[in-house]
Amino acid sequence: LMKSIEDCDILIFCMSSLFEFSEICQFETFYAANLGKKLIPVIIQPQYEPDYWLEDICEDQNKKPVEININNIKVDIISLINEIKLE
Repeated sequence: LMKSIEDCDILIFCMSSLFEFSEICQFETFYAANLGKKLIPVIIQPQYEPDYWLEDICEDQNKKPVEININNIKVDIISLINEIKLE
């Protein structure tokens, strides 16, 4: 897993309340940030607001999270693809 992070150009991390309190998810995200990887935050939980360390890392990266909602997933996926293209 560490090698995958080291080899990637962009880390897409899917945020939810479970992700927020996962120590391994926190480690992987900070590891990628410390390596200078580009990060794209994606909210996958309805009405979820990043808090705790996720709020900080989004601010540090100056990134507004892409929100994925099952009701309009096609539009949301296009937004995510466009965000990746910008990077």
